[in-house]
Amino acid sequence: MLVNVLDKAYIRCGLCQSIFPEVFRLPDTGECARADEAEVPTAFQVDARAGADICPTGTIVVRHG
Repeated sequence: MLVNVLDKAYIRCGLCQSIFPEVFRLPDTGECARADEAEVPTAFQVDARAGADICPTGTIVVRHG
């Protein structure tokens, strides 16, 4: 499973990181949040999907790859 954060409508609210810090990281440099690893470990795939679901702008995309 891969997670991408699209910067088009991204607002840096930090919700994904605050609830699912095992999966998402919000860099201090002003960049978009991102998954800590390119491939989300099986143990955290439910959290990755939930992070995408709670994103207020819908900019977190989860795909199988």
